[in-house]
Amino acid sequence: MVEAVITIVVLSVGVAGIMNVMWQTTTYSADPMQRQQALNIAQSYMEEILTKPYADPGLVFPGAPCDPLGLDGTRTSYDDVCDYSQLPAQVPTDISNTAIAGLEGYTVELNFDNTTETLGPAGSTQLSAATNRLIWIEVSVTPPGGGAPITISSYRTPHY
Repeated sequence: MVEAVITIVVLSVGVAGIMNVMWQTTTYSADPMQRQQALNIAQSYMEEILTKPYADPGLVFPGAPCDPLGLDGTRTSYDDVCDYSQLPAQVPTDISNTAIAGLEGYTVELNFDNTTETLGPAGSTQLSAATNRLIWIEVSVTPPGGGAPITISSYRTPHY
């Protein structure tokens, strides 16, 4: 009789462990897909931003990058990298600012820094924000449910 009770207890512990693994697998099975989708959204925004010119072509005497005088009104009229700095945190949209169906749970946030970044060896100012020759761009996409955001960043220089 004692052997039967011990067998039941051992089997119960084993079944409970297997059920716990199955529960966690089922609960988190969509996370990799959501993270990959967030990465795809971030890469899409970054690609769109980096294809734009460094400085506003509409300014005759362009000032510092991200000069407020050069900001254009709507996303369809953005003609340089810094125009995107005015885009608020929002759900993913296409270039005409229309929300993309199925991506309503994601949030896109853009950050720009043209004041403190420097590339190159220590002490170099060849490519720095101080010489108006460098912009750091960050795109963060938060998946549905408030998971950890996917963040990618890049630098933009005036490669003429």
